[in-house]
Amino acid sequence: MSDETELPKTLKSEALGIFKRGDGDTYRKTFKWLKSKVDLDIDLEEPDLKQLQAAIRLLEALCEKTEYWQRRYNKYLVTEVLEVKNEGWLEDDENPVTADEFLQRMILVSISVFSESEFQFTFYDEEMFGSHFVDLTGTRKEGFTDFDIA
Repeated sequence: MSDETELPKTLKSEALGIFKRGDGDTYRKTFKWLKSKVDLDIDLEEPDLKQLQAAIRLLEALCEKTEYWQRRYNKYLVTEVLEVKNEGWLEDDENPVTADEFLQRMILVSISVFSESEFQFTFYDEEMFGSHFVDLTGTRKEGFTDFDIA
């Protein structure tokens, strides 16, 4: 774990603004992603200034292309997660959820970065998965590669 006294209390991104350090070594700020506000988190295991700057660059790259990443996560949600909902998470009297309905109900709440290339988009499920969150993880190079219902 890093020595917290060595890390700054804030980080500045020209494109995104000021990130504030919270408990431990996590930095956070709120950002307007399309029409919604989301939390942007930098959560590195053992951060140093170089890694923090690389994490900010990744967040800047993600936030610079919101519509591009929205298309990618919508495609991933429909092709990978919707089937899980309809095959294992339907209530007794619930009809299968359509792709459009599913995407309308999945609400992006945060984007976290864990390194210079690894990220996670977290969605609130509007109780489709018992009020769990759906985490899509991936890398800058590969895009979304996995998901978890947590």
